Amino acid sequence: MCDLRRLAKISKLIGASLILAGGAAATSDDRVPEPFRGATAGSPFVVQYDDLDYIYKKSVMRTGASDRSRAPKARPPIGTRISRSNPKSTRLEGNRVNFDIFRGDNLALVSRIRRELEAIPGVLPMVQWRREEQLAFWLNLYNLTVIEQVALIYPETNLKKLHRARGSEPALLDRKLLTVAGIALSLNDIQHKILIPKFRNPLVMYGLFQGYVGSPNMRAEAYTGKRVFDQLEANAKEFINSNRGNQIDSSLMRVSALYDVNRVLFPEWQDSLKRHFAYYGDWVLKGRIEGVRRVKANITDWYIADLHGGHKGLATAANTNPAALVSRNALPEGYEPFRLINKMQTGTRFPVHVVEYLERLKQRNVKQRRGNVVLEPVKKKKDAPEEDGFIG
Repeated sequence: MCDLRRLAKISKLIGASLILAGGAAATSDDRVPEPFRGATAGSPFVVQYDDLDYIYKKSVMRTGASDRSRAPKARPPIGTRISRSNPKSTRLEGNRVNFDIFRGDNLALVSRIRRELEAIPGVLPMVQWRREEQLAFWLNLYNLTVIEQVALIYPETNLKKLHRARGSEPALLDRKLLTVAGIALSLNDIQHKILIPKFRNPLVMYGLFQGYVGSPNMRAEAYTGKRVFDQLEANAKEFINSNRGNQIDSSLMRVSALYDVNRVLFPEWQDSLKRHFAYYGDWVLKGRIEGVRRVKANITDWYIADLHGGHKGLATAANTNPAALVSRNALPEGYEPFRLINKMQTGTRFPVHVVEYLERLKQRNVKQRRGNVVLEPVKKKKDAPEEDGFIG
């Protein structure tokens, strides 16, 4: 296993990472719980998230942009009739988290860091923070809590039951898991009682990782006050331009069920969504969005966004063959922790369905590699008017 105990040296107490100075309070929002109202424009208070950056760099695999292709039907590997792969056509999209490492002492340390994050607003009132610092804080606290809770039930393939109430046990997002500045909070409280009323910005929803493939991406870095809106825009573009975000069939546009959860951010619903998608969409989506006449929010993929697909076991005899080994070349470009994976996991083999996933991902990303574009000036026509720049 990866020795995350070294994070204790990086983590210390996050409160000690605050850069303190004075500042005047800004106006508050009376719909938000009192300790979290207001902000201070120009405040020099900054929260540093070096510990989270370290964790996410080692545990999150970036998979790149979707190519809009639908994943083929999942098939069982050789030696069994059991298919352990995600059956959804969206299964090749979205970043992956290596939940397998968050066990034992590693999980205990993640819980400690989460508690330290909770404690910061009790030491430094949030009214003294800039709005961007507040937003980054809530997103980081939310996502780390989701990772902690999913790790507690790992291995698990389908997270639908975790996100649904069962008898007297509330759904994950409704559990009062956190206490911030003396206020007991659920993840839904953070989203619907703090983030949405305070920021009223659709970008907020793209920073809330749910643990499953159909959710916005878990980034391989923490959110920071300095870059939070750039980070959210990147997540929005990835999600919107993927099959997890929307699928258009003639005049019908199917969108993620998460848009219905965040419907208050799209007050005109269909028109608001169309404008939103046109703004962040690629040229293909922009061209198709005008023909949309009906919107249906029913795209889901509850399969865990885990590198192993929620399986610790190797499952079949095929995995005893050296062909089941994953080489460096099978991993997507830009993903480095191959050596770390060998240490983190019980052995050097991945399940067959994961090998297939990585190979398909590699092929997809090779197709998306950028070429070089060279601009050359074109000779001006004899009677062409004088203009700045190139003339074509």
